[in-house]
Order: sequence, then C-alpha cells, then structure tokens
Amino acid sequence: MTNQDHITAAFVRQYADSYELAAQQTESKLMGTVESEGEIVGSSFTINDLGSIDFSAAGARFSDTTLAIPTAGTRVVTMSDHQLFVPIEPRDLVKLKADPTDSYMKSIVAGRNRLIDSIIYNGLVGPVLRKQSESDSTLATVNVPAGQNIVSGGTGFTKAKLIAARAKFAENNVDEELYILYNHKMLADILADTTLTSSDFIAVQMLQAGDVSGKWMGFNWVHYQGLADGADSTEFKTVAYAKSAARFGSATVVPLQINTRYDMNHISQVGAIESYGCGRANELKCVVINFKKV
Repeated sequence: MTNQDHITAAFVRQYADSYELAAQQTESKLMGTVESEGEIVGSSFTINDLGSIDFSAAGARFSDTTLAIPTAGTRVVTMSDHQLFVPIEPRDLVKLKADPTDSYMKSIVAGRNRLIDSIIYNGLVGPVLRKQSESDSTLATVNVPAGQNIVSGGTGFTKAKLIAARAKFAENNVDEELYILYNHKMLADILADTTLTSSDFIAVQMLQAGDVSGKWMGFNWVHYQGLADGADSTEFKTVAYAKSAARFGSATVVPLQINTRYDMNHISQVGAIESYGCGRANELKCVVINFKKV
C-alpha cells in the first residue's frame, strides 16, 4: 500500500449539527375554523343553544297575547387533560455536536397542534351532552342526526355527495363561511372526477398543482389526515361545517418549559400539560359525509 493510500486514513467526517424532523403536521389547521371559547377555568364549559322563532298573524283586537317560546338548552363540554414530556440526558449533550433541545420543543408544539385538531374534529362529529331545564337530573346525549349524515352508498367521495352537503346548508339557512375537511383519499377521488375538474380554472389549479385547498363549491377546503372511520373500518368520515357549529376551549396546566429533574439524576425534561375541549353548538350547521376508503 502506498503512502497516498495511507494518508486517506486521516480524512475527517463532518457530523450533522442539526436534526431533520420527521414528516409531520406542525400547525393546527382547524383551530381557526371554529369559534373560540378562550381560556377555560374549570373542568368543563357550557354552550347555550337557542331555537328560532317566527311571527304569526295578529289576533283579534284585545285578544290574548300569543307567546312564542323558543327551544333552548345548555350543552356541557368536558375538558380533557393531555401531557407530553421528553427527557434530555445532560451527559449526552456534551458528546453531541447537535443539541436536540430545540428540535424537541418544535416536535412538542407540532404534537400539541395535531392534538388540538383531533379534539376539534371529534367535537364536530361526535356526541355532545345537553339538558333543557334545571330539573333535568341527567344530560342527554345528542348525536349528529340522520338527516345531517350523508351515507357512503358504497362509493368514494363524489360530486353528488358534495352537492348534497351544500344543499343541506341552504335548506337549513346557514348563510355563513363554510369549511370541509379532506384527506388523501378525497384528494384522489376529486382529482380523478372529471365532472369536478371540468372548468379551465379548476382544472389548472387542481390538476397541475395537485391541490384542492382554497375555496370552491362554496366551501373552504382544509387538508386534514385525521379523519376517523365511518360506519365501519372500510369508510372514512369527513365533515362540512360552519364556523359557529362548534366551540373550542383550552387551558394551560403546565406551560411548555424545560425543567431539571433532580429525582432522576439531574436530567432535563422538556414538555407541557394542556387541557382542551370542543363541543358542537348546532347540528344543523354540520354535515357528516361518509365515503369508501378504496
């Protein structure tokens, strides 16, 4: 072996001085699409709902007054506590070129935002507890009614389902900003449906960019990969809704911080404890759409 071969043994290797975070959703996509209840003090918060009332023809002169009493109720949303803590061994830090602390903080914030979206999604499609009078000893469970559910029908996400959802909001006189959640399967179904991508503008925006986000068909489209199963494990369940369809509340139990754990040999601990809750305020402002996964 020649000297020119020996000298290569002294070559150095440059080690990474940062960490590449795993592919993940980092921002909350749903928090701005529902009403905020703000910081919650207590184990739960309430949502007061009030039905509509209409005028009637006036009676005869000096007749008894006809009173219109709207339906009303109080919904109770229970807060749920969640935590995430990551240990950092100080003896490892002095041996690393890349300090993982900042990456841990970013990952924890990303995890918190995904949790917020999960809480909001389940608040929109799940049950909510409600009572109509102070004398009610128990809370009734209110689900999204059948009339606000669009069944799968053994098909994927179709134009017919989208039109049916939009029509329900018109039928219910919901004249507000509307949102709809979509995942990868809905994206594939939409881009493959020529009846949805027939116009020049939509064809260019969707097919060339491969993106359906933005506003079209009367909905603001929000990408969310956390859609739950529909009627069974072969279906997904998405939701279209008005901003006032649900209310979200939060409380910080332990803020995101770095502490020293003296009881664990002086390791550092980065993390937080948060409390969140979300409840549906009005079933007529929410439409659940089921579609096949394959």
